[in-house]
Amino acid sequence: MKFSTSILVISLGLLALSNVARAESKVIERGACTTADEKAECSQQCTEGALQPMCVSDTCFCTNVGVGDCSENNNKGCKAICRTLGLETTGCSDDECVCD
Repeated sequence: MKFSTSILVISLGLLALSNVARAESKVIERGACTTADEKAECSQQCTEGALQPMCVSDTCFCTNVGVGDCSENNNKGCKAICRTLGLETTGCSDDECVCD
């Protein structure tokens, strides 16, 4: 009886972990991201949705993909969003993520 209870607990734990791993990626296009005002607006729009702003090739995206952005000199977020968009990344340039 004790063995089957342990298996059940382990199975439930693995199920919970797989559900966390399947969290839906969100990448929402919000408009232009070329001027300082547009970048500030992008940041504001994303904050309201508890998402991270990311300027990608002059376009504002709000996302939960990746960590950090180019203004923090962090290529990880840039690489993650380009991959999610199905594009290659050339990395950060002038505080903006560049996807090909």
